[in-house]
Amino acid sequence: MSQLYVPIDYTGLAEVIPAGDDILYSTLARGNILGVSVKQKRKHKAHVLVTQNGFAATNSLRKKELKFDYYPWTDGKFFKKRRSFSKKRVVVFYRTAGQIQYQAVLDPQFEDKASFVQRKKVFGAFCKDLYLKANGLL
Repeated sequence: MSQLYVPIDYTGLAEVIPAGDDILYSTLARGNILGVSVKQKRKHKAHVLVTQNGFAATNSLRKKELKFDYYPWTDGKFFKKRRSFSKKRVVVFYRTAGQIQYQAVLDPQFEDKASFVQRKKVFGAFCKDLYLKANGLL
């Protein structure tokens, strides 16, 4: 069931994954910070790992010092029920900054455009199913 479109060790993000939790999905994603002033609103490219029990992401890959965040599916402060998911996107309610919306992006080094077009349509739905299972809603 694992879907690895970018190597797991691409950034070192696997460090924040709890022991015993298997990585099911690895991709690059565009993070779009929402809910902040227009001057602070920004997009960044991030490495994302999805596990059975949570969602991990880096800050911008352009920064010299990467920060890693892990969001458990069962933690209500990060995921606001089903509103956090669409077919294409995952929204994480993040610190005081508002929300970060993640959408899968293509890296031609690791996959072709035809397969990416199909997979980007279901990235959010894949995460939503894991969220619902973890919270006993499915």
